[in-house]
Amino acid sequence: MLTTIVSHPKNLKALEDRLKTEPELDQELFKATFRLQPNSLMPIDEPTGTYRQPDGIVVSPSEIRINYKFLSYGPEDLEFLKYAGIITEVRRAVFYVMGAPPGVAEILELTNG
Repeated sequence: MLTTIVSHPKNLKALEDRLKTEPELDQELFKATFRLQPNSLMPIDEPTGTYRQPDGIVVSPSEIRINYKFLSYGPEDLEFLKYAGIITEVRRAVFYVMGAPPGVAEILELTNG
């Protein structure tokens, strides 16, 4: 019995593209183990509750610290920083793995950004 991966078609396309471009991932083994099931009604991604600062560091909301010239921003400025586009919320693709052995869902987790 194959393990079924259900996700939005855009996520499944990204997964297939990743299989093609990364030589260490065995496409034939993946196809023999998993069945991909598209579902366009599923969300494409979900928030992780973390944010990417301008320097690329990913932090939780309570750890936000941005110094810009003579201004300093912290956790209390979260809404402004998101609105101004200074920080972005990290999101991850949504995959439902049905009938999978433990640990498979962690392998499939793709972080956007």
